[in-house]
Amino acid sequence: MALLVDEAHTLDRYPDIARAFFNDAQALVGKGRPLLLILAGTPDTSSRLNGIEATFWNRLDKIGIGILDMEASQEALRTPLERMGYRIAAHTLDQAANAAQRYPYFLQLVGRELHRSAEAEPDKLRDFGFIWSQFGNEDRCEPGIPSLMNYVMERTNERES
Repeated sequence: MALLVDEAHTLDRYPDIARAFFNDAQALVGKGRPLLLILAGTPDTSSRLNGIEATFWNRLDKIGIGILDMEASQEALRTPLERMGYRIAAHTLDQAANAAQRYPYFLQLVGRELHRSAEAEPDKLRDFGFIWSQFGNEDRCEPGIPSLMNYVMERTNERES
């Protein structure tokens, strides 16, 4: 059996439900049933789930995808734009990959903003400051996404220090 949980970083908001979920998963494994548990969430998912005190979570063999390397991040942003006939400046590409923290979901969000900017004003693909300022514009982006990215960046920096 395979279970996919999206937005897994939010499970810590519901610790009783999360513990029941992991305990049920443990019961399946204990009965010898094969289980593949796939959790998709922000880069801080693991540390957030550590706090729910579900012992099965702590004993799982985890294989994290993590962040992409810089080259793959830049390619993920550049290739779709180039296929649509847009050229992005190298320094803008570096800034965009760094702003997305090389995290796949954030690369999608930043890539979408690059595409929107390219469609509206192709010459602005040289000015990441302009693109980033538009990213926080709630008319162009889901509410809370820039603050989510900043929150995750702060949490990641805290863990690394």
